Amino acid sequence: MEKPLGGHPFSFGGPWSDTTTSQSILSALAAGQRLPMPAHVECAPLVAWLHKHELAALAYRYLDSDDPAAAQLAPIYWASASANMMKLALLESLLAAFAGAGIKCVLLKGMAFCLTIYPDTAVRPMTDLDIWIQRRDWASAWQIMQELGYETDKQWPDPLTIPGHVTALEFYPRQVMNEDFLSVEIHSDVIAHPTHLIGRFPLAAWWEQTYTVAWHGHTVHLLEPGAALLHTAVHQMFQHRGQLRLRWLLDIDQLVRGTASYHLTDADWSCLAEEADRAGVLPAIQSALRLSQKWFNTPLPEIALALLTRSSDRQQQIFFQQMVMPQQSTAAHIWTDVQGIPHFRERLNLLRQKLLPNPTYMMERYQISSRLLLPFYYLRRWGKAVQMIRRRK
Repeated sequence: MEKPLGGHPFSFGGPWSDTTTSQSILSALAAGQRLPMPAHVECAPLVAWLHKHELAALAYRYLDSDDPAAAQLAPIYWASASANMMKLALLESLLAAFAGAGIKCVLLKGMAFCLTIYPDTAVRPMTDLDIWIQRRDWASAWQIMQELGYETDKQWPDPLTIPGHVTALEFYPRQVMNEDFLSVEIHSDVIAHPTHLIGRFPLAAWWEQTYTVAWHGHTVHLLEPGAALLHTAVHQMFQHRGQLRLRWLLDIDQLVRGTASYHLTDADWSCLAEEADRAGVLPAIQSALRLSQKWFNTPLPEIALALLTRSSDRQQQIFFQQMVMPQQSTAAHIWTDVQGIPHFRERLNLLRQKLLPNPTYMMERYQISSRLLLPFYYLRRWGKAVQMIRRRK
């Protein structure tokens, strides 16, 4: 049992009495080696564990075809391959539409990693596509998504009504609203949450220094490796409040290992350390790297090991501990976000968004059968807010 996050206990161990076997399997997966399969490991629990942690498709690539686990992993691999093929087809249509409108976009997270650091697109599961564009292009992107059959969760009726502190819009296929299947997130800031971090990163430099790859006749823009590593660590440690997944830690590992054309140089590591410190997120980077090293035996270079021993100020440490506290309620997380917004008007906008969301959003969010019941659901939200304030006193 690990406690790397200030009292946040969790374990990624497998269905065995200790973690030795699971860690040897994870190390082999990360290194692209044939999986060590001790005779005492039962096939079904292993497959279930790999599937739970979204590593089953990758494991299939590194098992001998006659291994008993391979037959059980094969359907998972091919299902992942099929799902990602559909996401790639969607990506191609998005790139064409955005290029036609003169909109530059940068791929983030899963799809970007599929095109750079993983051996094939089937092995990295994704729930959505993440795209970064400039805020000035939101209205055009909104129109494009509607023309492609997508719509938002209806919290805002049009892009002009979106508050300034909101930096990400999620679009769903119109036929399957509120499902993750082929959903698209469009960002105007690579760090959409928590609000404390918005505006702390050198986005202008990241935007101008993007890494490009040619794919299916398109020029695809991605974050440079150092920026991608910083973004990934902050995303998993802060945006998801320390609710870590092995898949995310594997992303960290693969970014550190890199490829011949996509890897961190010593200059990238130095820049990463400086940018993390200036943004106030150095403890998050250090924790993500330590966890990756522990579970995947990530080969950190000397300059990265030096980053792990770099001191951060107490404010960064407090912020990190506060953000990853698992026992916090949703209301407490909202209160933390409100405190992190520097401008009073933006604080009011966030509170109004949480307490008085669009009625159409409320109807879909709570599956309300009649608009006459809306006042009761608003009162329910307000009651939670009052309870939060009382607990904070």
